[in-house]
Amino acid sequence: MLYQVRVDNNLSIIDPSSVRSPKRGSSAFQTDLCIFERRTDDVWLPRVVFEFKTGITTHDVLTYSVKAQKHKSIYPYLGYGLVASDETNVPGRFFTHNTNLDFCLCTSGLDDEALGLEVLDLLSSELQATTERHDRPLARSHSGPANSPAPS
Repeated sequence: MLYQVRVDNNLSIIDPSSVRSPKRGSSAFQTDLCIFERRTDDVWLPRVVFEFKTGITTHDVLTYSVKAQKHKSIYPYLGYGLVASDETNVPGRFFTHNTNLDFCLCTSGLDDEALGLEVLDLLSSELQATTERHDRPLARSHSGPANSPAPS
């Protein structure tokens, strides 16, 4: 998924093919699992990203929070979070160091049925939240000279 789109001085995308076919290392990060919404045959919008870990360290929270921030600069509606297989409860370090992750699911101790229900519930709520964020009108700001009209 993209974390950067570069434009030239005429505001043309420098590498337009990268927008529809991003590649890791070329202004894109790889994710563990991404749920997409298919808009057309060749337009797929990312909606929810799951990053899988066994345990969650401070480094993980800091790293994935920045990764989420980078992705959200291109896809501001995106839901992004961690799934930790060896954690029973969300560790305090997640709340202390997180700035951009939307969720953390800890799955240790869950049987297959409970895990399936938790994942479906999380995915459903995240898809609803991303749809609401995506459908929200963009905020407009103007920082030009005084008395100049705001861009339309």
